[in-house]
Amino acid sequence: MTGGPSKSNFPIPPCDMGAGRETRDGREQGNAHSKTILYPYWQNDTKTPKVDDGSSPEIKLSFPIIFFGTSHKTVFVNNNGVISFNALVSQFTPESFPLNDGRAFIAPFWADVHNGIRGEVYYRESSDPALLRKVSRDIRKYFKNLSSFTAVSVFVATWEEVTFYGGSSTTPIINFSMIFSFALQINL
Repeated sequence: MTGGPSKSNFPIPPCDMGAGRETRDGREQGNAHSKTILYPYWQNDTKTPKVDDGSSPEIKLSFPIIFFGTSHKTVFVNNNGVISFNALVSQFTPESFPLNDGRAFIAPFWADVHNGIRGEVYYRESSDPALLRKVSRDIRKYFKNLSSFTAVSVFVATWEEVTFYGGSSTTPIINFSMIFSFALQINL
């Protein structure tokens, strides 16, 4: 299912967000295409628990993330589509930003995601040279003012084929990811 109104809890925008559709010969397409635009993730990456409103344990990073002027050395990967800094976020109902309680997080897709029904949430930090080259190239391509950006570490979190709370193995799915890239020095 792509585009138009949705009967699921996921608003499906008019683009391929990972919900498969069939070709004329009955093969499913959409999932494979949408996964190819994500940064690589592997079956042996660390996974969050397969529970409703779950989260990873606190993850120590090799380099701090500066987020709105505050340095954070740890993150949590939350099943409901957010990466948080000070505490895990089990809340599944999105709110307007900034939040009144001071929680700091980035929400690539904040929704009532339930990987206990379907899908996985993977994460890892990497210093793989090929991945660092790809990230550096992409940053320089899409952020023209960062023409000398060179990644030294990358944190990748991927929500693969997850569905919504109350869903089943046949309800719509979504694939999305979030990447933090670290550089030692950026010359503007």
